[in-house]
Amino acid sequence: MSAGDHHARRAGISKKQGREKRVSSGDETGGGMMKRKRVCIIGPYRADNVLGILDNIREGIRWSIKVFLAGHAPFCPWLDFLFQLLLLPGEKLTVADYQERSMAWLEVSDVVFAIPGWERSEGARAETERASRLGIRIVYGDISLIK
Repeated sequence: MSAGDHHARRAGISKKQGREKRVSSGDETGGGMMKRKRVCIIGPYRADNVLGILDNIREGIRWSIKVFLAGHAPFCPWLDFLFQLLLLPGEKLTVADYQERSMAWLEVSDVVFAIPGWERSEGARAETERASRLGIRIVYGDISLIK
């Protein structure tokens, strides 16, 4: 199997008669694409030092990848650093902007997924409270429970 075939297979794409076709596990919309659950991933971001922050970013992104590979559509707030890195001179985003953006995504999510260690995060605790008030299901650390 070539590297391209391997990546296509992992992405759920098969080559058939020279064309790529999306492979679905059943739950489809009219367009032939699988309907993925919107999953807001929550957990710690901040830390006492830059290495702790980087560890939290790595963990959050890894959990988001696992949720994506399980067939869902994750919102990964640990990718927010990219927005900050790519701001042009004169452009500014505040911590409140990022927090409001995350909460907006949480509010339209089908499920909230709390990664291990979420309880150490003031923001994640606020997000679980908001999700509970909105009636959004919260799953704690077990991707197989996202349904």
